[in-house]
Amino acid sequence: MTKLVLAIVSILLMGLGGILAVSNHNEARRQATAIVAKDNNGQPTDTERAALKSYASIHTFGGVTVTLEAAYGRAQAQARTQADAAVSNNQLYSAAQQACSGRTDSVTQARCVQTYVSQRLTAAPAPVQVAAPKANDFTYVYASPFWSADAAGASLLGGLAALIMAGLMQFGRKRYGR
Repeated sequence: MTKLVLAIVSILLMGLGGILAVSNHNEARRQATAIVAKDNNGQPTDTERAALKSYASIHTFGGVTVTLEAAYGRAQAQARTQADAAVSNNQLYSAAQQACSGRTDSVTQARCVQTYVSQRLTAAPAPVQVAAPKANDFTYVYASPFWSADAAGASLLGGLAALIMAGLMQFGRKRYGR
């Protein structure tokens, strides 16, 4: 009879642990969805990401991955703007060569190009090396531990302990005839 009670307790505790673990995962997904929504509105998400990291690190089955696609798009647009500024400087040099092409002497033509560029380059930004953003820099993986001491973890551990005790009792009965 005791083995049956332990088996039932084990099943109930493990079932409760499973329900709580799914609840932990759903809460992590809810927080991730809120972070993505805030990012889509152009708002900073540092505080929420820190809270999700903390939540995932102490809850069984609370891990989730968040990709901030809107922030990645904004970073790409900024990189394109910077690259366009660098292209305009290249176009300035081409325009200088075209404006000075009527000079027959190469030294005079070189001075003309230098003067043309130096007069107009002050209004244009200096060329910059533009690094394209990497999508991986906007993906955050929040891993949860295999087991933690939250309600889900405690229920799973209690259920496992009850199952082991029932098994040991059954083993003892067969071996020692009790």
